[in-house]
Amino acid sequence: MSIPTLLGIFAIATAGIIGFSSSVLKTIKPSISRADKILVGWFIFSGCIHFILEGYFVYNHKTMPRRLDLLGQMWKEYAKADSRYMTMEPFVLCMESITAFAWGPLCYFIAWMIVTESPHRHPTQIIVSMGQFYGDVLYYGTSILE
Repeated sequence: MSIPTLLGIFAIATAGIIGFSSSVLKTIKPSISRADKILVGWFIFSGCIHFILEGYFVYNHKTMPRRLDLLGQMWKEYAKADSRYMTMEPFVLCMESITAFAWGPLCYFIAWMIVTESPHRHPTQIIVSMGQFYGDVLYYGTSILE
């Protein structure tokens, strides 16, 4: 697929996720503040990116170079900027595994905690945010050192 097609599909999926989240939120918690509504949308979207997109990479990393499906093609485009995604580089696989299967589900959990006004919302947000930040530092640090 062409890059504009891949970007178009990604944009439609993003709009669908945010639109669906927004309509469900209006139904289950119409009194939610605008700021919390934006945060719920962000954490649902982030959860989808982490769990679906990065989870796909982790699950298919051994066969990624020959994948021709939609997500495989998206990863190939991403790998043009970072070839470690096509070479089964151990650090990238470890980092993406943690991101997909820890931070992804926790993003959904944070969205739920925002809606239910859980007192554990902010500590969990800090843990996930710091975990993602730490992953970014290691990701770029290992790239720079190479």
